[in-house]
Amino acid sequence: MSRTAGTGRVVGAMTTQEREDDLGASAPRGPAAPAPGTGLPPDPAPAPPIAQAPHVPDRRLTVAAPDGARLAVYVDGDRDAELTVLLAHGWTLTAAGWGAHIAALTDPASGRPPLRVLSFDQRGHGWSERGSAPIAVPTFAADLAAVLEQLCADRPVIVVGHSLGGMALLSCADCRSDLFTTDPAASSEPTGAGAPVGGRPRIAGAVLVSASAGAPAPQGLRGRLEAAAVEALIRYPWLGWAAHRVLTGPAAHPRTLPLWRLAVGGGPDAELARRSAEDFRGTPVAEIAAYYRAFGAHDCAGRLSALARVPVEVLVGAEDRFASPAESAAIAAELPGARLNVVPGYGHDLPYDRPDLVVAAVDAVLARRRERAGACGAGACGAGASGAGASGTGADGAGSAPA
Repeated sequence: MSRTAGTGRVVGAMTTQEREDDLGASAPRGPAAPAPGTGLPPDPAPAPPIAQAPHVPDRRLTVAAPDGARLAVYVDGDRDAELTVLLAHGWTLTAAGWGAHIAALTDPASGRPPLRVLSFDQRGHGWSERGSAPIAVPTFAADLAAVLEQLCADRPVIVVGHSLGGMALLSCADCRSDLFTTDPAASSEPTGAGAPVGGRPRIAGAVLVSASAGAPAPQGLRGRLEAAAVEALIRYPWLGWAAHRVLTGPAAHPRTLPLWRLAVGGGPDAELARRSAEDFRGTPVAEIAAYYRAFGAHDCAGRLSALARVPVEVLVGAEDRFASPAESAAIAAELPGARLNVVPGYGHDLPYDRPDLVVAAVDAVLARRRERAGACGAGACGAGASGAGASGTGADGAGSAPA
């Protein structure tokens, strides 16, 4: 998928009425993901890789955000599937990074039920327009809600959010609790008792990767230096341009890869670092600084009760420098039934280093929904339950995040 760097220009996008038209061939499908279960693989070492071939979506649509910005949305998988998985990427990245995940989730040999998979470019990223709304996490939450309401009004959805995408989902839990299912017995069947009322979409599960509900601002000298750096990047574009080029050029070269790892945390190999640097280079410096300032204002801790209605898997790299394990632990602690998985040896690029773990987390949510539906069918569930025995650390044996 090509793009014009920094413009956020949507090219040849379709309206939602044209959703059934094909853009091109489906993406090459990778090997089967781990079998559905209640936890993630029990190893910190890489599993057999999921194919990383360039992804060509089945269809591309546009969705209008509340301010009129056009968001590019990509559709894959079974268009008639009863369940949708929606993938929301992180800051300075694009939906193109989900190719391996989509290939695994839509692989007919995987043994999981057919899935419809949506991914989209966040505003100002990839082919989505920047729009006129202020850069703030609630703006991205409104964009996420717009995608759900315009494309998922007839079926339940599992949302996977990485970094900024995870923050947007947490903000939705705070300000759009109506999007989350309240029926613990609801299955993936879109009709009958579990159907959304009045065509309203319902988030029926979530995977949060390297997310944050808001962290205390750095204090003392560090806080002052960080605030000054962000303001300098906005006020003096040439300074930001120089730093931007160093980080996305020499710092991402295999010989200087430690510089990139110092910035994002451990994990990425040389090829992943180059791909991440290419996306980072395509985002204007002033936008990067504005987004970073918005993250500092993000705070929805203590207001996530809507997410407690659904199964939630929380993943974080133990070496993440952007969204620390402590921040993921705080999210899990606020959500009874949420399962925390801390992966040793990886940083903020965890979902791209280990797409198999993200796919396994989706499988875990699917399994927990089936278990809950079975328990409710037997009369053993209660409102707000999000999965039996799901609290605490995940079944992969990874330790909980440091306090």
